[in-house]
Amino acid sequence: MTNREKIIVVFAVLAVLYGGYEVFGSFRSPAAETAAPVPDAAENFDTFISGIVARLAKSRFSPAEQYVMEQPKGTWRDPFLTRADYPAADEEIELKNLPVYSGYLGMGSRAVAVIGGGEYEVGDTLEEIDYQVLEITPSHVVIGGAEKSSRTIPILSSEQD
Repeated sequence: MTNREKIIVVFAVLAVLYGGYEVFGSFRSPAAETAAPVPDAAENFDTFISGIVARLAKSRFSPAEQYVMEQPKGTWRDPFLTRADYPAADEEIELKNLPVYSGYLGMGSRAVAVIGGGEYEVGDTLEEIDYQVLEITPSHVVIGGAEKSSRTIPILSSEQD
């Protein structure tokens, strides 16, 4: 028997002895195990809530907390997007008119995207909005124009239908 096996056997025997002591060896009196009566839960809750309300009524906000609460609530932007992914203010209307990327077909090194009902490859131009297809992946299409910044169109999932 190796040292490792001996250690495992010792711990197993100790566990069995401890379990036997807890089940059969503890001779506590039943009176010691009875708990004090628990007050009504509704009374405890009401007392707790009234205590919080009283403390809130007395508390004052620090200048720092007051400053944070007075800040205007702007629109939240995803911190993981790059600056190029944010639309410019004058291009917001244009973004609403982007076509829907609804399908991807990959055949070896050739990729075809179904955009707005038509099939396009990299380099093709979307006639209705005068954008060129720059990149096609299964999850999104990147389109751009000569004077226009590039835009990423995610694929239409079944939840968005």
